[in-house]
Amino acid sequence: MSEPHAAPPFTSNPIFASALAYLRAGFSIFHIEQGSNKKTTFHWGHLRDKPLSEAEAGRIWGRKANIPGIALICGRASGGLVLLDFDNHAEEVYPVFCQAIQAEAPGLLDRVAQIKSPRGYHLWFRWAVASAPASTVLASDPKQPPGQQVITETRGEGGYGLAPGSPPECHKLGLPYTPIGGTDLVNLRPISEAEGKLLLQRARAWDLRRPTPPAQPKGTTCFRPGEDFDRNGPPWADILTPHGWVLVGGYGAVQHWQRPNKNEPGVSATTGYCKGKSGEDLLRVFSTNAAPLEGGKAYGKFRTVAMLCYAGNLSACAKQLRADGWGGKPPSPPTGSAPPPPQPPPSEGGKGGGGAAGLVRAILEAGAHLFRADDGMPYVRQKVDGISRVYSLPSLGYAYHIREVAWRLTGETIGAASIETTMQTLCSLAAKTPNAEPVYLRVGHRDDKAYIDLGDERYQAIEIDAQGWRIQPTAPVNFIRRRGMTALPVPQQGGSINLLDRYLNVSDPLQKLLVHAWLLSALRDGTDYPLLVLSGRQHTGKSMAARILRSLVDPSSSPLRAPPEKEHDLAIAARNSWVLNIDNVENIGQSMSAALCRLSTGGAFATRALYSNDEEAVLNACRPVVLNGIGSVAERPDLLSRCLLVELQPMPEELRRSRHDLLREFELEAPLILGALLNALVTATANRGKAEGPFQSRFPGFEQLAIEAGPSFGWGAADVREAIEANQQTAGETAIAADALVGPIEAVLSANQGKWQGTATELLAALAGQAGSEVTKKGSWPKTASCLSKRLDALATPLEQSGIKVDHDRARKARTRLVILTRTATSTASNPFADPPEQPPPGDFSKERM
Repeated sequence: MSEPHAAPPFTSNPIFASALAYLRAGFSIFHIEQGSNKKTTFHWGHLRDKPLSEAEAGRIWGRKANIPGIALICGRASGGLVLLDFDNHAEEVYPVFCQAIQAEAPGLLDRVAQIKSPRGYHLWFRWAVASAPASTVLASDPKQPPGQQVITETRGEGGYGLAPGSPPECHKLGLPYTPIGGTDLVNLRPISEAEGKLLLQRARAWDLRRPTPPAQPKGTTCFRPGEDFDRNGPPWADILTPHGWVLVGGYGAVQHWQRPNKNEPGVSATTGYCKGKSGEDLLRVFSTNAAPLEGGKAYGKFRTVAMLCYAGNLSACAKQLRADGWGGKPPSPPTGSAPPPPQPPPSEGGKGGGGAAGLVRAILEAGAHLFRADDGMPYVRQKVDGISRVYSLPSLGYAYHIREVAWRLTGETIGAASIETTMQTLCSLAAKTPNAEPVYLRVGHRDDKAYIDLGDERYQAIEIDAQGWRIQPTAPVNFIRRRGMTALPVPQQGGSINLLDRYLNVSDPLQKLLVHAWLLSALRDGTDYPLLVLSGRQHTGKSMAARILRSLVDPSSSPLRAPPEKEHDLAIAARNSWVLNIDNVENIGQSMSAALCRLSTGGAFATRALYSNDEEAVLNACRPVVLNGIGSVAERPDLLSRCLLVELQPMPEELRRSRHDLLREFELEAPLILGALLNALVTATANRGKAEGPFQSRFPGFEQLAIEAGPSFGWGAADVREAIEANQQTAGETAIAADALVGPIEAVLSANQGKWQGTATELLAALAGQAGSEVTKKGSWPKTASCLSKRLDALATPLEQSGIKVDHDRARKARTRLVILTRTATSTASNPFADPPEQPPPGDFSKERM
């Protein structure tokens, strides 16, 4: 007896209502549990031939809790259903794709279903062909990390996709699938074969994989199967990837491969670099852990297959190749006839494109401005969609532009080889330009005006001078956009910096002053940037405070980052972000401490250049940095002297708010707060050069800016100096408390009536006697006299602040360097870290307190 067609119960459940609608529209469906990240252990293959009944669907989706999501089966089971998935770089790719389709097939996008997925976009359509295509990757970027390579792909016969109406919890990002255009999925009608091919062809336009030349017919080139396979066999990817090898990069014709089960970055073998006696491509293996392949050897395709599939048995491998049609005697040419002349290879640029040369000419004729930056790196400034943009060369963003130029020029797609040749040619031309131009990240200046990149889609900028601030449609400086940068709030007049205080649990008014001054300095380039250190106990809102402060200067899709493990990681972060917001810092080692010191005052970071053994890639950077953590985040005297130490207080339970509510309230007031900061920068610009020295901190530019902007915030020069002196006093006390030498030094002086004199070796022994073996066994204890001398030099000013003076002298006869420790009556330095800075010319700026 057949089941009734009437709707089962639970139709008030919207998810089940969606599932029922999909069934009645002719789709075959199955369930995806919440929290499964779109994956299923349910064997659904039989549903390709026999879809679920409505009663079965009611038992699955009729739950009252943990209702599963809905997966649509692609292919013939659902009437030729195909899913076109735009994954990585979707926000850049999908709009261009839609423009191309609308230009070539007006109205086609209205007959497909357009869905916003958690990671990108889905485009569903039914294809009027005998069988839907299999699931395949249409476009990918093999140079990206695994998991980020696929740009576009299809889900066809044998595949499935999560449908709108599913709970957001079915995806790991917790976001829904939302219809944004076209027709409803349940109303899909088949499109023609030509229209389906057009969609797939345009989605392939972003493919950066190197095209593989077609193999010659088997049995026409060599007699032996192995030789024929070596010369005309499939691409290396078809041989290596089934055995776990991963393509991780390359350049030119060279491809870099990583062996199976290798978790850390590195190259295990290359192809396209070594050639055999007959010109065949060889796999050169470096790794000694790539069994059954041996490190230090090169393998042709035949021997590679024999090792991987036949345990090195060449005869068995050749026998199977012969059975598959490889090998055979080459045909003899007709008697008396000459071999045909070699034909030139076809241009990869397409019709009339002239290959890479044609692309370069088209790009230059379109108004591209090539230039080099002060560090010699090549850049291009080009109008794209009517907006002037700056790209570094080479870059993925400009590779997309080259593909678009090629498409408009020739009507055809191009391969990775043409893109790479075009990019390298543009790099060479840019590097030869006579005059360097500055390139700015987020903040810049020109003449007497400062500029801030608003970060929006229209590339607007904020212009600041002594007369005021305003939003300009473009900036006359070269602003580079890095991945992850997001838009600043659009500033508004009428706000106050005091609006910020209720989002920061800072009770000390002097520390509030330092936070406000740090924000001002981070919105201005060409100055020095003390590190802002937010410390406190748990539940004091350190990470939230750091997130809010960054959102006023350099908002990002990743506002907080983990502490870098190496100096190289710090340099890469500085290249790609204006503000570095380092979360939950625990221990800062000596090398990282020195790197942060260079980053705050400006310094160079050097690493080996890519694909080079004897060249350096140098990054000169000076960046605002925020550190947050529990307790003393910074302890080394040199780093502490460059820090603004701010202690956050616990928030009373009755005043605590959820993160969502707090950020929602802040987003409403952020434009007013940013407007108040811009007004202060206008004041500082008008008062430039009027602040009188001497300046007490290691950052005279920071101190001068705070004094010049003071009238906007109601503070005077004396308030700024008091806040800086109090900060340096706290820094000195922190350095003293954190160093294990201070206690033994106090004990040695007490035992010697307040004065001790001797060599560093003698002092080390005396201190060790006072400290005890438990302390001297620790890694922080100096093990040699030289290490002790360096530690004393670093601690000299904090010790003098606490009443201990460190001097050095040479004994005339023994020619030895003496260390002299003396206890003074009182502290002689209110600011232990002050260096004699360069003093600006005096002015008439007021030093009155507020």
